Amino acid sequence: MKLFKKTLVLAIVMLAAVSMLAQKGETSKLEKKIQAMNNEMAEAIIKDDVKKLMSYYDKHVISMPNYSPIIYGSEEMIARQKESSAKGNKVTDMKMTTESVADYGEVLVEIGTYSMTMEIKGMPGPVSDKGKYLAVWKKYDDGYRILNEIWNTDVNPMVSSSGKGGQKPSPVNDEELKPQDQGKTKSGKQLKSSDEK
Repeated sequence: MKLFKKTLVLAIVMLAAVSMLAQKGETSKLEKKIQAMNNEMAEAIIKDDVKKLMSYYDKHVISMPNYSPIIYGSEEMIARQKESSAKGNKVTDMKMTTESVADYGEVLVEIGTYSMTMEIKGMPGPVSDKGKYLAVWKKYDDGYRILNEIWNTDVNPMVSSSGKGGQKPSPVNDEELKPQDQGKTKSGKQLKSSDEK
C-alpha cells in the first residue's frame, strides 16, 4: 500500500512538472510572436507608416500614453500620430522588448520595456527616452491586436543628468538660465518663495 501511495504521489508530481514545462513552452512561443509584432511596430513608427502601425491595434483601442490624456479609438490615435508628424517630430530609433506574456484565452497581457530616440522640433539635438509598458492584446481569427495599452518613462525630467535616473531638463526656448537668474522669471522678475506669501 505504501508503495502504491509513493508511486501515485510521484506520478502526480511528474504530471505537474510536464504540465508546467508545456505551459512554459506555449508562453515562450507567445512571447516570440508578440516580440516579432513589436519589432514590426517599431519599424512602422520609425518609417512613420501610420497605416501599418494601426494594423496592430483594435479599432476600439484605449491608449494611455505618458504626459498625455487618454486616447479613445484608432481614429483618435491616427489623428494624434499625424499631428505629431506635422509638428516635425520624428522617432529615429525604437526598440520594444517583451519581458513577459500571460495568456488568458481571449486576451494576452504583455509587460515590456522600450527605448527610443526622437527628433523633436525646437530641441537642439536628439532626445532619448526609456521606460516600460503594459499591453492587452485581443485574440482574433487572424492574430492579435492591442486593445489597451499604458506606458511611461523611466526618465525623470526633474533630475539633472548628473543625478541618477534622469536627464537635464531642456532650457526654456533653448536659452540656458545662469545661476544668478535662478528663481526669476524669464523677464527677470524675482519669484516669491512659498513662505514669502
